Amino acid sequence: MTTLLCRHNSLRQFKPSSGQVSAVLGAFDGLHSGHTKLLLKLLQEKERKGGCSVLVSFYPRPSQVLDKSAISGEISSLREKIEILKTHQVDYLYLIHFTPSFSRIRASDFIDEVLIESLNVATLIIGPDAHVGFKREGDPDFIKAYLEKRGRAVHVLDFLRAGGQKISSGTIRSLLKEGKVSDASQQLGRPFTLEGRVISGEKRGRIIGFPTANICPAKQLLPANGSYITEVLVADKWYQAATNVGINPTFELNRPVVESHLLTYRGPDFYGQRIKVKFRSKIRDEKKFGSIDQLKEQIKNDLLAVEHYFNE
Repeated sequence: MTTLLCRHNSLRQFKPSSGQVSAVLGAFDGLHSGHTKLLLKLLQEKERKGGCSVLVSFYPRPSQVLDKSAISGEISSLREKIEILKTHQVDYLYLIHFTPSFSRIRASDFIDEVLIESLNVATLIIGPDAHVGFKREGDPDFIKAYLEKRGRAVHVLDFLRAGGQKISSGTIRSLLKEGKVSDASQQLGRPFTLEGRVISGEKRGRIIGFPTANICPAKQLLPANGSYITEVLVADKWYQAATNVGINPTFELNRPVVESHLLTYRGPDFYGQRIKVKFRSKIRDEKKFGSIDQLKEQIKNDLLAVEHYFNE
């Protein structure tokens, strides 16, 4: 898959090798199972008409730029999104650099400049909540009518629902902020994952007998502070782990850290290596302990909870 990052004043003219361009448009925050429905339709259109498939999105996501009160951080990192899109065999990821200036583009200009002139889209797939243009003026009805007048096909797919509730990025964000990682993973269609390079911490875990791998995924949304049952990917191998998310109030850290204790890892330190932390279930809320001994006893209980989870 090829990734194109484009600025408004230099949108690239897209030149597929052959055939028509089938595209899907959206913010795709988290690339959840509802988005997968759109991707499957995209690939069906590509197979039916030939040509290539393109996912058109924005970076950073519009709500981060326009709504400072919105929950910050990405559900999935850009790196993870690209990996997922590769598994779906999407040909191109066309990322538009979203800025306050770009947010003022009119809906008709967006369609003309991006979808028609730059990408020459023959078929567009969107969800029922898709909007383009200044103050989201271009809703699905507008997008469909505007493109169809210009000889382009548009498919507006309904929401994917689970248990009567529509699957959405907003719902997933709320679940994560409540620490409900299992419920969030069900809506994502895969386990919620954080990733980053292992940093050198205070080494307190090593001192008390429970060394941890610490990461600070600054651009990703963190789940609620607490201890979680996880799996950690190190050098292409997954390890069962207990992961604490938060500021570690016992030691009064001043920034949130993701600390994972791998149950069976006995290899060398891996500072600087990129790891993934796959969340399975929450064990408990984060709390401050009155002594190091109390903390050590709680960590032992957390590790037992991890063993029990995977041995059930």
